[in-house]
Amino acid sequence: MKNALLPGLGGPMGRHAKPSGLWFNPLPWVILVASVLFVVLALRQVPCIQTDATNSVDGFIRLCYSDIPLMWTGQEFGLGKPPFGGESMLFSPVLGVLMLAAVKVSGWLGAVIQPDADVQLQLDGAQIFFAVNAVLLFIFFLAWVVSMTLMGRESRGRFRSWDGMLIAASPVVLASGLIHWDLLPIGLSAIGLYQFSRRRLIESGIVLGLAAAAGTMPMVIVVAVAVTIGLRGRVIQVVKFGLPAVVTWFVIHLPLLLRDWKSVMAFYQGQISGEAAYGSPWFLLQVTGVNLRYAGYLGLMLLLMAMVATISWLYGKKIRPRVGTLVAIFVFLTCLLGAAFSPQCCSLWFWPGLSVSNTSSSRQCRSRTGSPSGATSPGISPLPRTDRRTCTSSQSHSASSSTCGSSSCSTATWLGRDETPCGHPTSATRWVVSWWTTKNLHASKTLS
Repeated sequence: MKNALLPGLGGPMGRHAKPSGLWFNPLPWVILVASVLFVVLALRQVPCIQTDATNSVDGFIRLCYSDIPLMWTGQEFGLGKPPFGGESMLFSPVLGVLMLAAVKVSGWLGAVIQPDADVQLQLDGAQIFFAVNAVLLFIFFLAWVVSMTLMGRESRGRFRSWDGMLIAASPVVLASGLIHWDLLPIGLSAIGLYQFSRRRLIESGIVLGLAAAAGTMPMVIVVAVAVTIGLRGRVIQVVKFGLPAVVTWFVIHLPLLLRDWKSVMAFYQGQISGEAAYGSPWFLLQVTGVNLRYAGYLGLMLLLMAMVATISWLYGKKIRPRVGTLVAIFVFLTCLLGAAFSPQCCSLWFWPGLSVSNTSSSRQCRSRTGSPSGATSPGISPLPRTDRRTCTSSQSHSASSSTCGSSSCSTATWLGRDETPCGHPTSATRWVVSWWTTKNLHASKTLS
């Protein structure tokens, strides 16, 4: 498509042209497309919002079903019941806080919240509740899009990546973005991965711990990131990342644990012990006559076995995968082996996994002053820059910048090829070429 449009726009750029200015900056265009898509998404949900108590609406027939307006009437928010405080824990802590804020804002905007509210008043309040949640989820959708733009392919310095357009114009988001509140943990997970791409392990652990308190899928992402670092033998870095994530998750759950720890345990047990539902392989077995009473527990057991097998194989083969590769694999296994294949969960979580796994890996050698000697993106690295090893740069023809030790190599660990760390050649031929080049450079420097 790019090649087809080039002749009509004046042809390709020349070698010495500098792509600068608003036209070449992906960020504003990605935000614009994301905003338009989300407006269309919100308008698409309007036919499924019931406005008349005497006229019910079937969201499945109209293909625009959403849990959000139904939660106002189903959980009796319009009657004054809060998201927390009931006999059982129905939502994850962060999601419950978001709902509590949405209920408060809905009341300020005119939604009637009183114990004797009739059905029509509750339906009117559900419309306001849906609009408030749509705005809040749009914020997290933008966080997802911007994070992908900042950490995508060829994103460096003032230049950003067009990978965010994969999310901003995604038909997957258009189809299932407002079915549930999954954009909340997805947005937080994207921010956490972006922090990780900037080598901020503590901040990344905190944000991903917050995301894990908003949904269960980010727990898989935390495990994938920790395993990626651990396979590189960086135990201290694993602790530096994992400990803030665990502490953040525990601190958020602490008030609920002190109030009623049994309800918290029952909530997560319900997340695990779900029965076989539409779309899952366990439901297919159930249709064929194989009755599985504990499909959720069986899926969890197989998921853990698959993760252990994958990690063991990577460790035995001494393969150090990219973060995005392992995130995509673990998310895919979780969705595949789950007791239910809900479209809002699996399709939306598949998409960030696939989008980050599409980001190509690259190697970027930087000089001591920090200026790049190549034109590739560093991607996401599991180690801080102080932990990177030095390597020989063969990209510059200058002897002063090509001598061994004069540049530090930053290896991308996002997606694409799975390579060994800098300083460890992937083949004997590459080692011989590097050794021969270094030897000749030293010899020419000595002669000069």
